[in-house]
Amino acid sequence: MSLVIKGLGTRIGQQQILTDINVDLHPGEIVGLIGRNGVGKTTFFKTILHQYLPNSGEIQIDGTNVTQDPSVFPRVFYLDDQNLYFAHESIRFAAQFAAMVYPDFDGDTFWRLMAANKLLARQPYRFLSRGLKAYVRVSLAVASGSPYVLLDEPFEGLDIIVREQILQLIVQEVADHQRSFLLASHDLDELDGLSDRVYMLKDGQIAGTYDLESLRQHAQKLQLAFKADQLPEIAHQGQVISHRGRVYEILFSNYSDAIDAALRAGHPILMEPMSLTLTDLFKMNQEDNQ
Repeated sequence: MSLVIKGLGTRIGQQQILTDINVDLHPGEIVGLIGRNGVGKTTFFKTILHQYLPNSGEIQIDGTNVTQDPSVFPRVFYLDDQNLYFAHESIRFAAQFAAMVYPDFDGDTFWRLMAANKLLARQPYRFLSRGLKAYVRVSLAVASGSPYVLLDEPFEGLDIIVREQILQLIVQEVADHQRSFLLASHDLDELDGLSDRVYMLKDGQIAGTYDLESLRQHAQKLQLAFKADQLPEIAHQGQVISHRGRVYEILFSNYSDAIDAALRAGHPILMEPMSLTLTDLFKMNQEDNQ
């Protein structure tokens, strides 16, 4: 049971947007997808559902190639926010249409979630606040029953109350029903504490896959400063995250006792360990080869 994308490529007009994308999503996990604006995150989601047809590669849903059997598409939930089918309709219309598309749609669950925020069936979606619109979309995802859920920027611009509600819905569905969520988000702090794994998309390709907990077992970020305002040679085995005056933040991906001893031999006036974050990895990746 998995959603597997192999060697996926997407061309729009004469421009190749995605190249050789390999991603997998397994039951009971939350996976992040990060990258700069315009890098192709939304295009990737649309290609999975064949809103854009791939020009290479393969998409398998629970072992079935979607090109050979499109009937498996409802096992993946995705809403295109730019072309939302109920943008000018009522919440009732959104639920009725979803029930036709997703065979396992649970209307009782959906209306229970609406009642929790005092949302009524007759209310027009377009008149809701930004946060409640996001809440309706995630509630549709939860009620869909689809084992694989794709959410594009689910936390963007939300107040803390709605954000917490959405986080709770996602975590509960993963824990209780072993569903899987792929979240494209600019909110790296949110993904840092939520995701089991994170894919980084850069220049239309997957530039890296990160498991922060595993990475933290071997990596070390340090704040360092030396009297001579010059880094010792051993420091160049790491990557500079930031530099202010004589103070450096450096990430060592494979920190060791030998590196530690060599740094201390340089008599640093400041040598403090720091928490490694997803933001650090993002900055590192964007600076590579520039």
